[in-house]
Amino acid sequence: MKVLVEFFGIPRQRAGVAEHIVQLPDGSTIASVYKTLAKDIPQFADACLTEHGLQPGYIASVNGLQFVKENSMMIRSGDVIQILSADVGG
Repeated sequence: MKVLVEFFGIPRQRAGVAEHIVQLPDGSTIASVYKTLAKDIPQFADACLTEHGLQPGYIASVNGLQFVKENSMMIRSGDVIQILSADVGG
């Protein structure tokens, strides 16, 4: 399955791109997205990820509808994951 990851603010600066397509097997979780990003964009991983997920101060949203609260959250093909600084919007 394909998932689009969009980066905003500091995560975009660290990733060096505005978006990235992640390919994963069906039934993957958001943790799988983070692991794939760590391999595909190491400079983003160094700045924004831990071995367990996003570093404090960063947050992810799925399809702009819900914030990710647990790394076990299931994702579906076609989902759009937005990664941004937790303080965006003031």
